[in-house]
Amino acid sequence: MSTRYTCQLPGFSSVAKLAVLSMIFYLLLYYYFIAELNIVVNATKRNDFYNFKPHIDKPLLDKEISRELVGSNKCSDLPIPKLFWNMTIDNSSAFVTIPHTHDINIDETLCVRVVVPSKPVEFYSTFAPIANTPWDSILLDMVGQRTGISIPVSLQMTDNTANYKNGLTHIYEADVLFRDADVYYPQGYIEYRNAKWNSEQHLNAQPLLPEPLEISDKLIISVTAKQNNTNPYGLDNYLNLPFCTTANAEGRWIHIDQLPFDISLASPPDNFNRVWLPYKCRLRQYSYPQLFQCLKEKYPLIHWFGDSNTRRALKKITSLGNWCSAPEERNNLMCTCNDNASNFGKYDTHALFAPIDFDSINGGNTALQDYSNGNLGLIPANKTRIVLFRWGGLTMLNNPPWSDTFNGGINVRAGVPSIAIFALVNWDVAFSSYTFFTQEVNKLLDLVSENYPASTQIVIRTGQYFCCTYDMDINLNRKYSRLRYKYFNDYIVNAFQIRFGSSRKVHVWDVSQISERREYHARQEASTCAPNHVRAEIIDLENQILANAICN
Repeated sequence: MSTRYTCQLPGFSSVAKLAVLSMIFYLLLYYYFIAELNIVVNATKRNDFYNFKPHIDKPLLDKEISRELVGSNKCSDLPIPKLFWNMTIDNSSAFVTIPHTHDINIDETLCVRVVVPSKPVEFYSTFAPIANTPWDSILLDMVGQRTGISIPVSLQMTDNTANYKNGLTHIYEADVLFRDADVYYPQGYIEYRNAKWNSEQHLNAQPLLPEPLEISDKLIISVTAKQNNTNPYGLDNYLNLPFCTTANAEGRWIHIDQLPFDISLASPPDNFNRVWLPYKCRLRQYSYPQLFQCLKEKYPLIHWFGDSNTRRALKKITSLGNWCSAPEERNNLMCTCNDNASNFGKYDTHALFAPIDFDSINGGNTALQDYSNGNLGLIPANKTRIVLFRWGGLTMLNNPPWSDTFNGGINVRAGVPSIAIFALVNWDVAFSSYTFFTQEVNKLLDLVSENYPASTQIVIRTGQYFCCTYDMDINLNRKYSRLRYKYFNDYIVNAFQIRFGSSRKVHVWDVSQISERREYHARQEASTCAPNHVRAEIIDLENQILANAICN
């Protein structure tokens, strides 16, 4: 005969008993969350897990992580130890492994892997990754000890079916290219498991509670130039490089104290005194009046479709760089993050349609002609015209729908442009689903093909980089995440290149990589801006990169 044990509270009514039990339950719940909060707070003090290096006290695993494998440095030539696939959260945390840790030469790659041990699936979770993308979101960099250069590790899923199933061990890898001499070490953390990086449809953005990566102190890589060889990417050779003619050239951030040439020959520094230097080309320093001269000669009419990031870019251009340039302004909220409510006299920054006539003396101002009848008329002498179409990405939040812009012939109303700039993705990541976005991009491709002749060049501006936080605005609940930005960016860039790459010039204006390659503490500071805008100094750099691509 079984005995039933119950909690007895003699002398109490049933209502009182229920109240006491409820109080006990909520007290236990309170202390549980306090304990969890302390864990998060204490972990956050370790620089948000980015510098966390726990001791690996597992001799067999430690030996396997540190074991040198015979073969090239490429991941495809280096087998994955079977032991790694048997890891579970009970016997190992997620960890970084580098099969080769010997010295390598500049311009060589090195295989970096991350093993994420299996963990029981949250049975109530409805999150799922975009098709053929990872369940886990991992931020990982290779960081130079001397230079502070940060190289993002673009991890890919290894070729194993386990990577496509939630709850199993997942292994990711990347061949990382090194172009600067230094000693490098990995730093990073797991942002999300269980596809919580992908808040689609009705799902809300998830809190970022990073999971540390075990990183052995032995994972140190020395990168040197070959004996008697000159490093083609070295700072001493930078001024010998040709001017940049693309808007997506890879580069790195160098502290001004390490420059072997006058700082005036580089782009203006960011707020951490670092300058952006591409590897295979150099940036010509265009003043905004010089940019106007280029536009006037080559691109007298531009159509520009974009969101609030476009507004900030145009504030710089139309003010000839004066907006947010004074030292006392640079740390104002307007200049570092959100200028939505600020006054700006050059043009109506909230208009859905804003023609702007631009010259080298007055900058840009609203076109003087009466365009209420839908026809802008001729561009005044000695000016260039930018016609702004303000879009909230390709989302359903546009009113009227974004595609209505092309109704009745956009070239009839606004002229045939030399260049059409599409600055999208930010709103799409925040408020749309990946499937809907891809459908709308395909619709946009058709409209571009139907409306713009092959002589109209295309500029695709990527969405901004995002990391290190999540959107905590319960009213907007923007679905930002680092990987959502990546896959949305990848889709629109590839779609435009495939559709138009052989028939017209397509520029990729990659503003994302500029911020992605900043030092981690600089990215952390930027993450405090809820709309995910960059500082005014970075806007100047972004505009410089565009100017080099279309003017050099």
